[in-house]
This record gives sequence, structure tokens and C-alpha cells, in this order.
Amino acid sequence: MKTKVFFLALLFPVFLNAQSVGDTIVIPTINYTQTHSPNGRDTMIMFPDDPGITYEKIIMAYNMRCKDGLVSNGSNTNLGCGEWDYKCNTYIYDSTRIDSLLSFQVSHSITHFSGDTFRYVTDAMHDQYQYLQQLVEVNTIISEDQYTIGLGSLPLNHVLQTDQNSGKSQFLYTATELGSTGMSAGDLDGISIHANNTADAEFLRIRIKETTETSLDKNAPEMEDFTEVYFADYSFATGDNRIQFYQPFIWDGTSNLVVEFSFTNSTPSGALEIEGEDAGAGLCIYTSNGTHIVNDAGYTTVPTGPFSSISEEITVSFWCYGNPDFLPANTSIVHGLDANNKRSLNVHLPWSNSGVYFDCGYESGGYDRIDKVATPEEFEGQWNHWAFTKNATTGDMNMYLNGVVWQSGTDKTRLIDIQDFVIGVSQNSSNNYYFGKIDELRVWSKELDETTIQEWMNGSLDNTHPDYADLVAYYQFDEGSGTIANDASVYGETADIHDYVMWGNENGINLSRNFEASSERPNMIFLQGDYDLTITGTIVTELVEKFANSMTSYEIIPRWGTMLHDSINIVSNELVWEAGYEYVYDPDGMLIDSNE
Repeated sequence: MKTKVFFLALLFPVFLNAQSVGDTIVIPTINYTQTHSPNGRDTMIMFPDDPGITYEKIIMAYNMRCKDGLVSNGSNTNLGCGEWDYKCNTYIYDSTRIDSLLSFQVSHSITHFSGDTFRYVTDAMHDQYQYLQQLVEVNTIISEDQYTIGLGSLPLNHVLQTDQNSGKSQFLYTATELGSTGMSAGDLDGISIHANNTADAEFLRIRIKETTETSLDKNAPEMEDFTEVYFADYSFATGDNRIQFYQPFIWDGTSNLVVEFSFTNSTPSGALEIEGEDAGAGLCIYTSNGTHIVNDAGYTTVPTGPFSSISEEITVSFWCYGNPDFLPANTSIVHGLDANNKRSLNVHLPWSNSGVYFDCGYESGGYDRIDKVATPEEFEGQWNHWAFTKNATTGDMNMYLNGVVWQSGTDKTRLIDIQDFVIGVSQNSSNNYYFGKIDELRVWSKELDETTIQEWMNGSLDNTHPDYADLVAYYQFDEGSGTIANDASVYGETADIHDYVMWGNENGINLSRNFEASSERPNMIFLQGDYDLTITGTIVTELVEKFANSMTSYEIIPRWGTMLHDSINIVSNELVWEAGYEYVYDPDGMLIDSNE
């Protein structure tokens, strides 16, 4: 066989080979006229081609050439050969590739799967969630009184934004307004609103609650103590639209009322205009879609030019919804490296032990850390708002959960330098992906206080935020499609989305943040009366796509007869679904059936 040897020093190797017991073969290699190159000295050495001979040992003998034949000493270390000049880096290659070391490569890598046989389908699989809608038919109006608030003619498109995937709006009607119409305490049986055109609102819900509040706050929408009075698919007609409640709302006659509309369309309908008026500030808030990213085996890279102002203080905040099918696991939801590729920012949310770890600042071979074990509801199965702050001057590090301090630490004084920043994975491990939904990611070059975090966590940011000048990145993830995310801060940097990251929307009933305020409120007729009704409970089903598996297949490219290693080539990467059961859940969330 042939062996190629690279010499990186001025050496003369000699090979001694056992031909038979007691015999040796001496093979001279390079000569002294060979010149040095950036790749060192090399030569092709031909061993005797005799099938009857085997070699048991190869001994390399070196001659060392010293400058002018001299040896260096303690007083003159550059005189000739010194104590380290005997060292030589010699690399031996079998150019025929007859000799080799066995290596293994999987034929496929599949996310969320660790077995030997993977059964899959290429069409999306879904679970089915049932909802009990109530269809109301008015057989006879025995008696009825109508009470009108608002006589405006403004076309309002925010009451029900049916050209979106989902939406929610809330409107405040004061007890004074209600009483001035002559409406009395007791049952409210329906409402009527006027539409300027037709549109569909699937899964339309109307809920009402009493309140002592005199205005609505877009950063603190009403979320609790509502009574649902209507739930069905509704097709709006041009003109007056009567919406009869399946159960009355009992008004006490003295409280203000919040009337809430929400819907979820399987596909967006046309834009709907509802007649209304400018009723004054604080009487309307609305939102739509709740668009976010769904992170799996993917990540988002964020430009870090604006991060140069981060050194002593930082705040990172976001909303997240961990996937209970895959958590707890070893994850990183945000990760930053400094100029020396050392961890300067990291959040494990969670680690496989259910612990949440916040690492920030790197100096003297280590980083500052605080951590705490979380309960499942704190990291999976529901939306939670997390904020992570550090002040290296005071030494304080804090973790906030839903606006309240959850864990803290002191004497954390390492400075912060972030040169690379990613969302959804750690940069030093390709396996620590975050599994779940992420929304409203914000980074400040300042430590925010608890009050500010609480007041702004539910709303979108604008220049009225007290620390807006310190905002260095703001990704709302409202794009809904594509592979980029736009920065809503003054820097306007574009983040790139890689690999298995999807887009998602929230059902209208679940929308809880990023409301906008308006003074325009729909004209509304409240109905009180005595009716003969037929109410029919109807089961409707929502299909929810199951999480896919990212499957990558590989092939080996042989490099026979070259000096290169065999190559591993990606043949394909596709989303597939593990073959199995599709489940059916009843309106109470209980598993009632399955289909294979």
C-alpha cells in the first residue's frame, strides 16, 4: 500500500519494516532539496508490493538538521537546534483508503422520536375539539321593549373584524346611559346592531359583565366574571341584525355593563361595517388574531447592532406557551454570546428538571445565574408573561412571572456583552430547542421595574412607554407568514427565521393582549321582553393540526481514492406526521373518541 506523510519540521524520517522474522526493509523518504510550503513537506512513500509480505511494525527514524550544525545553549537560544526542535508533527494517510476507521451515520433524523421504526404520513393529522353552540329561534315575541344607545352613522370596522382570522372587542355602556333610555333592572334578552354589508362571524360569542369601572384600559382588558349569552355561527345581513340570547343577562340596574364580542373564522370573511358613533374616550378596546410564532426544531436570529448599548443593565421579556407534549425538556428560549463566544445571556424555560434558569453576564470564566423549579402551569399549557432583568451595578437579577417577582438574586455584577442573539435554541447545542409559542419579545438596555412590567405586559409598545428610549429590539411576530420578523423598535432590524418555526393565531375567545383603544362605539339596541323560543344545542367541531415531525434523510458520498473523508449529504428535509390516533375531545375537554 501507499502512505503519504506530511512533515512540518526539517526532519529526515526512515521507515524500518519487518519483511520476515528477523528481516527489515529500510525505505528512504524525502530528500534535503525539498522546499518548505504552507502545507509542510510531504512525500508519497511506496511500500514493496509483495502479496506474500505482511508488516507487523513501522518504525520512523528521524535525522534532525540543525542550522550550521550547532546546538543552542542557555546564553544563546537561537544558535542552532534547541530543546523543542526535536518535536515533529507527522501525519500518515492511506491514500488508497484500504485502511479506515468505521463510523456510523443515521439514515434519518426525526424530531420528537427516538425509536427504531417510524411510521408516518405526509398529510397533516388533526385532533378534533367539540363545542356546544346554542341556536336560538324566536317563535313568538309575546312582548318586548327596545332601548337604544347611540344614533351615529359612522362605519365602524373594529366591532367585528371578520376579515381577520379572529377578533375580540369590548364596549362599555354606563348605568346612566342605560337608565336614561328607560331600561330597568332585570333580564336583558338580546341586542340589535346595524350592519352596512354582509359578512360571516364563525364561533361568534357575546359575553356581558357588570362593572364599576368608568373606562376600559387597553393594557388591562376585562378577562373575568363574564356571562356568556350567545354562542353560534352568525351571518350578518345588511341592515338590522337581531341577536337573541340563549340565556338572559340579569342586570342589577345600577352597574355599568361591558359587552364583549369575539369570533374565530376558519378562513377570513369580508370586512364588516357596523354603524356607530364617537362616544368618547375609554369606551372601546379591540384586538385581532393574536399572531405568534410556534417554535419547534427551529430558531430566529436577531441582529445585535443595537445591543451595543447593553453592558450594565438589561431586560428581556416575552409571552410564551410551552408545549405540554414535549416539556419539560432541555431548552433555551433566548440565548446570547459575547465577543469570545461565551454565554452572556440564556434562559432555560425550562430545563428537563422543570427548573427555570436565567444566566446573564460573563467574566472570569463564568456567568451569573439565578434559578428556581417551576410548576407545570408556569411553563406549559397556557400563556405566561416572563421578564428577566439584571443590573450589574446594584448586583440584582430578577425573574418576573405575569408581572410579579418570581425569583431574585444579589451580588450578580458580571457585565453583559451580546454579539450574537437567537430565539428558540441555544447557540452551542443544536438540541436545546424551545418547544412552544412565543410572542411579543422585547429587549431593553435598562433594568425595568415591577410596576412598569405590569403596566405594559398586555399592551403593545409605543413612545409613551417610560423607557422607550432604551428599547433595542421589539419583535411582535405579527407577520403571520414568511421567514422574517420585523423589529418594531426605532432600529427596525429584521430577524431571520430558520428551519421548523411555524405561525399561529389565537381563537377569538382567548385573545387577551395587544388591544387598541377607540372612542367609537356601535349603536346598540338592548332588548327586554317575553318570548317563545326554541333553543337547540348543536355540536360543532374545530380541527387542530397535530405537531409535525421534521424528518431529514441522509446519504453517504464515498471519497474512495482521495485524501478526503467520506461526506454526509442531506438528501431531503420534510414535515411529516407520526402515524397514530387522531383524538376527539368533548366541550369539557374530555377525551371521548379516537380515529386511527
